[in-house]
Amino acid sequence: MKKIWLHNKLVPAAQAKVSVLDRGFLYGDGVYEAVRVYQGKIFRAHHHWKRLAGSLKAIHMKIPWSGDYLTKACLATAKANGLPEALVRVTLSRGEGDLGYDPRTARHPTLTVIATPIRSDMAQLWKNGVKVKIVKVRRNHVKSLNPAIKHTNALNGILAKIEALKSGAFEGVFLNLDGNLAEGTISNIFIVKAGRIKTPSLDCGILDGVTRHAVLELARRMKIPVTETKIPEREFCLRHFFFGNNTCRDFDCFCLACFFNVKHKLSIFNINCYRSPTKYTPTDHKRGHFGKNFVLYKAAQGARTVVRVVPLFRQVGTYRWCKGKRNIFLS
Repeated sequence: MKKIWLHNKLVPAAQAKVSVLDRGFLYGDGVYEAVRVYQGKIFRAHHHWKRLAGSLKAIHMKIPWSGDYLTKACLATAKANGLPEALVRVTLSRGEGDLGYDPRTARHPTLTVIATPIRSDMAQLWKNGVKVKIVKVRRNHVKSLNPAIKHTNALNGILAKIEALKSGAFEGVFLNLDGNLAEGTISNIFIVKAGRIKTPSLDCGILDGVTRHAVLELARRMKIPVTETKIPEREFCLRHFFFGNNTCRDFDCFCLACFFNVKHKLSIFNINCYRSPTKYTPTDHKRGHFGKNFVLYKAAQGARTVVRVVPLFRQVGTYRWCKGKRNIFLS
């Protein structure tokens, strides 16, 4: 029987009840984090709880649970459901209160932790890539409902996802109100152009993704040029290679980009270097594919750097930086 963590203990899913007066149910008044468990360890747990603290501060909400407590709750929930690898969602609402927007009557926040299996078709998605589409729905403006807050009011993303699905795409990509690239409904976006990685900057109105941060850290450590900037729609639609990431999908949806320097024969994670890029061909003006291989050229050194989006962990503890550098992923 499926188990869910509710407040301070595991309970059978059928007994995991939340009041209809809970402000999370009534108004989407809450925040959440979705973490990835690999063989009993959480991918960058500290980064998730730090972002959660920022979200809580932004909505003026306090909770009695620490990051360490949430880590234990996540791992206990995954284990109780027999899931050594899992997607675990931690949801925090302001709790039960009176009807109305005034939050002061809600004095006891609600905590739920739900663990689910990783989708079974990931290998096929990785092999073939997926279609994406720039949607008409625009990302919330930072001065309206800031996308940097990982809140439970997800209607902006849901409407974009519906539009993408109706067009036959796997993922919808947002533009912001200025017409620049923002992010996907569940992913941060990266473009590879002229030997550089480009990604929308935080001031474009995006979530500060945990895996996004890891990708940028990896690229900079490998001395691959990275630019965080404003990216116009037309640049996304040109024939550049692009990929997305998301902590929890193991695609992650696109998961984590891993970088290899062929000239110096350095490889992260002991994965073979890929020598033949897969061409990116858009299916129309506003569609493309995630999950393909591509090549970066480092003009200064004349070294070819191969980039492939690959699953992050297969055996936790063995994926470490070459030359004995610290493991940045579980920190």
